[in-house]
This record gives sequence, structure tokens and C-alpha cells, in this order.
Amino acid sequence: MKRKQDFVKDWPGSIAAVKRERALLLSHCEACRLISATTATERSCGDMAEVGVASGAPARLIATDAPDRPPHLFDAFEGLPEGLDQNSSWFAKGQLRCSRRRTAKTAN
Repeated sequence: MKRKQDFVKDWPGSIAAVKRERALLLSHCEACRLISATTATERSCGDMAEVGVASGAPARLIATDAPDRPPHLFDAFEGLPEGLDQNSSWFAKGQLRCSRRRTAKTAN
């Protein structure tokens, strides 16, 4: 098992490896926060979960950096719902739709 100080040094490499394999919609800072949260809970009991999985790249990042605690993934696989902020150009109904098969392939 890696020591915590060694693990921290690997964050940029872990993020870069996932980005080489698949589309990661998180910014570098967001990906670092995700790893930070995973690291902060490494001694906690229980499982991890990701709700709203999309393509599964963040789940892959979690699984890479916490192999003893793979996340449970939950998603409707239909994309974003209707009723989001109508004035937003960021999100649209159906955006982030992804098949279960593609997500499973990406997350593993």
C-alpha cells in the first residue's frame, strides 16, 4: 500500500492517465478535489457511490485511486432531465446521455 505522501504525488499522473483513456468532463482542479475526497475517506467504513455517472470517467478515477473501495454507480442513462434552468446555455435535456454498456466499459 502506498504511503499517503507518495499517493499525493501521483494525483497529476492519475488524472492524466484517465484523461488519456477517456473524456473526463471535470477540470483538473475538480479532479484533484475528487481524489482529495477519496483520500480523506480512505479510513472510513462503508462504500463509495457516484450518482449521475455519465460516461464513467470520474468513477474510473475513483477506482484507480481507491482500488480497495470501488464505487457503486447510479444513473438513469437518459441524460439530464427536462426542467433545468431555461436560461442556461450550459445544460440541455438529454445532455450527458450514455449507454450502460459504454459507462461500464469506461468505468472499469
